[in-house]
Amino acid sequence: MPGTLALGATKGLTKEQALKENLLSFEDLENLKLAEDLAKTCFEMYEVTATGLAPEIAYFHTKVSFVCTFFQNVIVILALLVFC
Repeated sequence: MPGTLALGATKGLTKEQALKENLLSFEDLENLKLAEDLAKTCFEMYEVTATGLAPEIAYFHTKVSFVCTFFQNVIVILALLVFC
């Protein structure tokens, strides 16, 4: 998903080329930032696990509530195991 967003934002060019040719609108810059943040998050999910495998599903607690007060500012990763 991050690569698709980045390619769409830069019209298939590198970020440097798109910036040099002044092809990026405000929306393109926002999408490019989102793509970079998603890629960083994806990498960090692989990096923090002992196996080097990312979970299939991840939940991000971004609002404080009675359920996640303890987990404020912590990414909680839950992997679902499906048994047939």
